[in-house]
Amino acid sequence: MKKDLKQEDQMITAFPDVKIEKHQIAVGEKEVGAFMVMACDGIWDCMTSQQVIDFMKDRLTKGKNSNKNQLLSKYVENLLDKIVAPDVATSGGIGCDNM
Repeated sequence: MKKDLKQEDQMITAFPDVKIEKHQIAVGEKEVGAFMVMACDGIWDCMTSQQVIDFMKDRLTKGKNSNKNQLLSKYVENLLDKIVAPDVATSGGIGCDNM
């Protein structure tokens, strides 16, 4: 820990980066709502906010209505499978932790 930096300015800190963006999901002409993705920095190292929104939006608008909680868990699992590093040795540390 660097003594000359405030706690929130340290390399490793418990202070979150908070970013507020407004997004609406539309299916055809009908607006069906919005959602929020809370994730750690490992996710944002691999995808932009818009890429995550588009990934989830695509699945949410095409998903069946049977069990939304089960579907949502599957979509998150798919997202993590997409961005996890296939080879830790060559990834440069991206996609290895903080998922």
